[in-house]
Amino acid sequence: MSNEFVSGLPASHHDSDRIGGLMPTRRQSLAVGAGVLGSSLLAAPAVSATPLNSVVRTATAQEDAAQAAANYRQWRIGANKAGVVKSKNSFAAHPEFNYSLKNMKTIKFLQYEKQSWGINLGWTDDATDKTEKKVSRWFFTRRGEEGSSILYGEDIALGNGGGKSFLYYSERLLGINLDWSGTQKFEWQILGGKKGTVVKRDAPVAIFNTKANLFFIYFDRNRGGDIGWNDSTRWGTQLKKMAEKKAIELIKKELGA
Repeated sequence: MSNEFVSGLPASHHDSDRIGGLMPTRRQSLAVGAGVLGSSLLAAPAVSATPLNSVVRTATAQEDAAQAAANYRQWRIGANKAGVVKSKNSFAAHPEFNYSLKNMKTIKFLQYEKQSWGINLGWTDDATDKTEKKVSRWFFTRRGEEGSSILYGEDIALGNGGGKSFLYYSERLLGINLDWSGTQKFEWQILGGKKGTVVKRDAPVAIFNTKANLFFIYFDRNRGGDIGWNDSTRWGTQLKKMAEKKAIELIKKELGA
């Protein structure tokens, strides 16, 4: 797809971002992309006084959830460096708490990038140290003191750059249902570790939006930036036999939520 790459980004770059287009199709079922990174299975359920077919269905659902959890754990914050991910309230404050956001499906960094369609997000051309330094403009805000550690499973705000920094769930005509806000939106969670423990840099994590009740992932689109939710159009239907709510809860449990 053809994108207009914006280099030398100004401090404020999120002021105009909505483009018209077609309405997305109705959400139908959860889907999981190819290339699963691995699985972490739950303990087998007790079988006493439980029909065998029910046990098999439960085990299968848990295995599917474990596989999906591994697949959604596709992000690394501040890749290739040790340390703990810290909170700050705005882009201008504490530049040492700006991070890159690397996706392990693309092996590239997510960045602000002008698009002809949908949200202005895209991917870098490479994952070199020079590129990472250039696009380390992501930051995380928690309801707490600046400089405190981001914790797994807590509600946080996700920001990039200055101006309208904060990503939040908002329905749009084309592309992922996201928009930019000048105020903090505490509707994101970092998952993948024990709830309440600190998020470390370069750890494989999942990014979850509580408003959408969906995972933020790489997604190959026809138009616009290749970013989406786990139910975005064009994904397969490997989890179609799992009820959506149950599937989400099982996957969140796998990720420590």
